[in-house]
Amino acid sequence: MNKLDSKNPSRDDENWKGYTFEELMYQRAYTTARIEIQKQRIATNFHRLSGGQNHAGSSLMSRFFSGISYLDIGIYTFKLGRGIFRFFRRFKR
Repeated sequence: MNKLDSKNPSRDDENWKGYTFEELMYQRAYTTARIEIQKQRIATNFHRLSGGQNHAGSSLMSRFFSGISYLDIGIYTFKLGRGIFRFFRRFKR
């Protein structure tokens, strides 16, 4: 995976004292690049999840209504209306 893994002196030499300066610079640059790539992935995923909007309330409603069809909205409205009608009918009696 890493070009330094194949040339790692610690695997071959018992008296190995550590990495060279160039190997440390390479490892640092490699790690920094990996971190930056992960930051970009996290930012992209967060932007997708949040719907691209900064307002939490409007984003929540837009995600809710975009996730269901018009038929589902009609069914939920009918059930909600029927429940409200039954609730008020109890007080009339």
